[in-house]
Amino acid sequence: MVPIALLGLSLLSVALAAPLVREETFANIKNVQSDQFVVFYRSSDANSVDILSNVKKAAKKLKTEMPDFKFYKCDGDRAANAADFKEAGFNSGTYLFSQISPEGIVKYTLDSDAKTLYRYIKTKYALADEDDVKEFTDEDTFWDLMDGNERPVFVKFYEKWCAHCQRLKKTYTQAATFFKNRVDFVEVECSKNADSTAFCTKHEVKGYPVLMLFTGEKKIKFEEENRNIISFERFFEKHAFLSLSSAQAGAVDENVRDEPVKPANKGPILPKKRAAVAEEPEEDVLNVGKFAKPAGSSALEARVAALEAKLIQLEKKIQKLE
Repeated sequence: MVPIALLGLSLLSVALAAPLVREETFANIKNVQSDQFVVFYRSSDANSVDILSNVKKAAKKLKTEMPDFKFYKCDGDRAANAADFKEAGFNSGTYLFSQISPEGIVKYTLDSDAKTLYRYIKTKYALADEDDVKEFTDEDTFWDLMDGNERPVFVKFYEKWCAHCQRLKKTYTQAATFFKNRVDFVEVECSKNADSTAFCTKHEVKGYPVLMLFTGEKKIKFEEENRNIISFERFFEKHAFLSLSSAQAGAVDENVRDEPVKPANKGPILPKKRAAVAEEPEEDVLNVGKFAKPAGSSALEARVAALEAKLIQLEKKIQKLE
């Protein structure tokens, strides 16, 4: 009989010897139910070497933090995978996917360096507090929110029956908590009532979900294929001059805990009375297009310019009221 201590030592040795990124067939990977990250590559493709190396580095860093998370690689040059690669349309190049509940299978389109890969997976488990997402009630209250602070507002237009919207819910809520006090997150259920339907129609929402950033001067549609905290972060930095300190950028490590710390309840956006304002042409309120950073300006200078533009708009409104 093998002594228990020796058996434990043997099991530990096997665990330590297990590859960080395990080679598997396409068929076996399709049957994996646990959260995973997969690299579909071809061993004959020299470009896949660096990507696999970076995935291995990310896996090594995550091994002690998230021991149950799985990393797999699948070689399209193996005969066992040839038919599946052809059916999936993996003709050339390297393809990366994550499969994390309840989001499902998502193609990874961010940078393939080890740091970004690591942060991408960590943010999938960031805290999510539903109170950090405000519910749309009516357009007047929405603009009150815009006027009441200097933060941009990120809006999700959705429908309850939409499967893509359901899969996005967790990610959107996580992002709302992650960017709390820097960006306000609002969701609009387009068919909920006449006010929400009118708001969605006004902003030409024809499919779901649609994400738009409102800065007070412009609105910009989020059109990246990957919807996650990292892609949102880059989008905000580009269009809303949201500069993240190194501490903020690394905050995801502190935000991944077993037991979420529930922030104070902010509640939904509640309707409130306001003086009637003559309806203005939409272009006076929002200009659709890129909110590009002026050449040679710092983020602070650009923000000041944006606030000055907003002040001019408010003065126009006051003059109309008078």
